Order: sequence, then C-alpha cells, then structure tokens
Amino acid sequence: MELSTIATLVSVSLALATFFIGRISASHLAGKEYGSLATDIKYIKESITRIERRVDCDIGKLEDRADEVSMQIANLGKEVSRSVEASHSAHRRLDDHLVREHGSLKQ
Repeated sequence: MELSTIATLVSVSLALATFFIGRISASHLAGKEYGSLATDIKYIKESITRIERRVDCDIGKLEDRADEVSMQIANLGKEVSRSVEASHSAHRRLDDHLVREHGSLKQ
C-alpha cells in the first residue's frame, strides 16, 4: 500500500470518528436541554398548583367573610325596622297624649 492510500484511509477514519463523536455530543446536549426543559415545566406546574391552592383558600375566606357581613346587614335591617316601629309607636303615644291632655296636636 502506498502512503497516499494510507493517509486517505486514516483521514476518512478520522472524519467518521469525528462525525460520530460530534453526533453523540449533540445527542447528549439535546438530552440535557430536554431534561432542563422538563424540569422547568415541572416547576411551573407545581408553582401554578401552589398559586391555585392559595387562591382557593383566599376565596373561601372571602366567601365566609361575605356571608358574615350579609348576616350582619340582615340583623342591622331588623334592628332598624324595630327602631322605626318603636319610633312610630312613641309618636302615636305622644299624639294621643297631646290630644287627651291638650285637646289638639297643635300648641
């Protein structure tokens, strides 16, 4: 075999070896990137789940507080109605007293 033939075979062998090594390295880098991307997606999903739980908890608290405020407003409405009725009753008694004692409502 001649030296040029050996040099050609060696250079072709080196080219093939370099190609396959580069391909393995690229595959390795792609795997790393895929793993990194998968980890990032998992972290984002966990973060969204935590946020959803926190929002659900806050909504529950707000609903409870809204129910409490509604009950307080209803109770205040009842108290106001009783106060208005008591006021009307007191005015009627005062009017009756003025009519009985003084003969008229006007003085």
